[in-house]
Amino acid sequence: MTDPKSARPEAKPTPTTPPPASRPAAGAAPAPGRTAPAAAAGSPGRIALLTLGLLVAILALSYLIYDLEALSRLPPIVGWLVQPVLALGLVLVGIAWIHRLPFGAGLAELGLRAPIGPAFLFGLFATLPMAIWLGLSEAPLRDLDPLTLLFTLLVWPFVEEVIFIGFAFRRLYRHAGWGFLSAALVGPVIFAVLHVGNSFFADVELGKPLFAAGLAIVGGMLLAWLFVAWADNLWVPILFHGMMNFWWEGFGLDRAGIGVVGSDVVRVAAAALAVALTLWRHRLPFGLKPAPVWPGRATGASTRPA
Repeated sequence: MTDPKSARPEAKPTPTTPPPASRPAAGAAPAPGRTAPAAAAGSPGRIALLTLGLLVAILALSYLIYDLEALSRLPPIVGWLVQPVLALGLVLVGIAWIHRLPFGAGLAELGLRAPIGPAFLFGLFATLPMAIWLGLSEAPLRDLDPLTLLFTLLVWPFVEEVIFIGFAFRRLYRHAGWGFLSAALVGPVIFAVLHVGNSFFADVELGKPLFAAGLAIVGGMLLAWLFVAWADNLWVPILFHGMMNFWWEGFGLDRAGIGVVGSDVVRVAAAALAVALTLWRHRLPFGLKPAPVWPGRATGASTRPA
């Protein structure tokens, strides 16, 4: 006679994993409202070391290229574009190396995939004090070189902010665990030292370069703060910087000297308006989604909202 217990069917083990249909497919895009984290190349200290080393290498190569005599034999626009294109390429290579990302993914890691329209409107409105004051007090230049104006308005601000904010500051602040102040000071201090060094070798009176270096440090800190407060949108510091350059170059105040009281007043007014617009950006018709406006310590992937 068969034992009744032996006739019972064996209980099947409860699956510990969800069925395949409920799992996201490999390589699927992240859910809406989330940003896929970038892979870090080791410890925060290693990321910081790689970032600072690559920053020095990028700046050194850019200056070497700029001094090449062969560039003078190229058409002006081609010669001028060599340095920015090289700098952007080196930055993308550096990001791909640090985070083990595809070459093209570096644009998003720099903050260049963010909306341009709100950044342009922000830069335009924030620099209106310069436009109004300069329009009333200075006659616009009539002999503007369109190529010079293009590079002053867009190309050089783009290169500087890509290198110092999108690459260096964002690596140190978002991924290496540095505080806002220490991460934001790296680029402006290097820029100020280079500026003062160039003036020293050019035998220029040291007072003006030192004043300009101080302005560069304060301005760099402001641009880094705008970058974080506008949710890692690199176009915000690029176009704010570019619009300030536009009014400065368009009205010729760069030729009047760095110590012109009126020009300093309107630049401070533009910076103050930029801060005010940023603090109220969630109420602006062109504002982005809110992000922390008083940066602290941040690590990991971008907190930029979708």
